[in-house]
Amino acid sequence: NTYYNYRFFEEQSSRVNYILTRLFSTVKRFIAYEVLEKELYISKSRLLSDIKVTRDVLLKYKLSLPYKSGRGLSIEGTEVNKRLCIAKENININVFNYRDDCLIQEIKKMMSTIRSIVVESLAIHHYNISDDVLQELIVNLTIAVERMYQGYYVEEYLENIMKNINEEMIIAAD
Repeated sequence: NTYYNYRFFEEQSSRVNYILTRLFSTVKRFIAYEVLEKELYISKSRLLSDIKVTRDVLLKYKLSLPYKSGRGLSIEGTEVNKRLCIAKENININVFNYRDDCLIQEIKKMMSTIRSIVVESLAIHHYNISDDVLQELIVNLTIAVERMYQGYYVEEYLENIMKNINEEMIIAAD
């Protein structure tokens, strides 16, 4: 992908972000070590070091990164924790799905639409939130829409949601 270049991968943090982005963006669910080595232009030993750091990042979100023989690496855990990781680690899950300029326009359009809907709903219910909370909400909703578009849904059951219903959920349902 032209979005990334060799200089981008000089720092381990950049390589770890790429690995996370690649794993969250892949359609196949699994990525072989060899594919990552080739894409990152690094040796197997450097990749294994980066994978260890990647696993540490995922652990913060109760996610794991097992290797399955013959298949490769795959992130395992709940969809809620995956979305939290994507948001908190600033992972662009669509970077491999669009050309860069197209991606930026699509995400801006989606975020604008989500912002309009959220602001309108909050105004109707006279519910005030800070600009920071609004922005975080829009980012999380954008991630949720992108993940659902990719076929990933939250595994929680309706009964659990109904037990914890509150004012915010009523506004969200509107």
